[in-house]
Amino acid sequence: MTKNCWNDNGYHSQRGWGELHSIDYMVRISPPVVPHPVAFYETCESAGQVIDVGDVVWPWPLPYPNSYISALNTAVSTDSWNGQFSVNANTQAFSLYAVAQIHAAGSTAGVYAGFEVIWGCRRNQCGPDDGCGNLSPTAGCSTGYTCNGSGCVCNAPGYGWCTPTNDCRLTSQCCIPNCSTSCGGTPNGCGGTCPNPCNVGETCSGGVCSCTPQCGNANCGMPDGCGGVCPDCCPGCSTP
Repeated sequence: MTKNCWNDNGYHSQRGWGELHSIDYMVRISPPVVPHPVAFYETCESAGQVIDVGDVVWPWPLPYPNSYISALNTAVSTDSWNGQFSVNANTQAFSLYAVAQIHAAGSTAGVYAGFEVIWGCRRNQCGPDDGCGNLSPTAGCSTGYTCNGSGCVCNAPGYGWCTPTNDCRLTSQCCIPNCSTSCGGTPNGCGGTCPNPCNVGETCSGGVCSCTPQCGNANCGMPDGCGGVCPDCCPGCSTP
């Protein structure tokens, strides 16, 4: 069947034979600073066949403690026919893997393809090194935070996370403002003032701003002090 598969495409005619070939050339090379694992596949399939290749193509440990899969580059040879090649990867720490999948179509299919893993690295916020190959100490944590070995945590003595203000601050300064009965401009109970004070001429009662129109003979047809206008006064009419 293998011979028939390879010979199915005109370009591959008469290529379906087995051969054990000796090594022609060897040379010593220096390993890369950050290895980029690669995997290559050469398959010949029958119609409708699907091949899942669950390969972990790089050994532990990771290049650096904080390494992660930044990208997967794939390549498919133009010599392939009637086949599709795809790669899925799990990028979660401690469970890194890649799965290559090959779909066949037509009477037979041949696929020459591969992929390359590109590593990335997430730097530590703090600690003796950055987790990415740099052994010099990283920048310290800001006020209120301490270093738990790789990240900054809001737990310095006297400090904690303040939900009302959404920041790390002294617990003695974490306060929930109370403006439920205030119209604004008055103390909020936390050292500040409530927003949106009443306009000039308004008074606050139970958290609601209200205004009493000021109308009389002296200001007929004039502003009433509450954003409106006093009614006109006619001769002999009583004070509105």
